[in-house]
Amino acid sequence: DRLKRRSVRLSRKNVYLRDNYTCQYTGKKLPASRLNLDHVIPTSRGGKTTWENLVCCSIEVNMLKGSKTPREAGLKLIRQPKRPDPAALLFKTSRFRHDSWKHFVDTAYWNTELHD
Repeated sequence: DRLKRRSVRLSRKNVYLRDNYTCQYTGKKLPASRLNLDHVIPTSRGGKTTWENLVCCSIEVNMLKGSKTPREAGLKLIRQPKRPDPAALLFKTSRFRHDSWKHFVDTAYWNTELHD
């Protein structure tokens, strides 16, 4: 019921999960092997490696963008990047783990007695 950890680790996997494995410039959902992380404001221009400056991006678009800002590259972000809610990210993570447990977890979820 409670999450002890209030912050989410900034990692490639968590950025991909936050962005739903979708290029934030084209809207195409892609496998991880065709994705890359993009600094919206390039590090060469003072951009930091933060939740608010990293997005999931196709490798091709990232190569096109290079060290430009999205505007300079003629690109527009679908959604502004932000730090994800820990509970929402945990939910997304749980969907990708233990598919063989799905039946048991669903049964437990729907049949467990609720208490005040």
